[in-house]
Amino acid sequence: MLQVKSQVRVRAIALSIIRVSSSNVCTMSVTELLPTLQKLSRADKFRLMQFLVAQLAQEETDGLQSNQTYPVWSPYDAFEAADTMLKALEAEKSNDYAEC
Repeated sequence: MLQVKSQVRVRAIALSIIRVSSSNVCTMSVTELLPTLQKLSRADKFRLMQFLVAQLAQEETDGLQSNQTYPVWSPYDAFEAADTMLKALEAEKSNDYAEC
């Protein structure tokens, strides 16, 4: 029972972070939230963090569509990038020896 009340309180605070009204989203400022968040118990703070992290993770995947391919960069066959990095490392090494 205590855990249910705690979860309800965390959910209420999380929902008050972003209040949705018709078509626009109104956000509370951090200065408005901090006093309320500081009053939470340690367990409630962890639950709130878990809720927010889950929301962030969901936002990351919202833009991805199933059955779609997405390009991923790979250093394989990136000879020009390797050459640029080698030149930068050699220049840095020569600067280190020049200071001695």
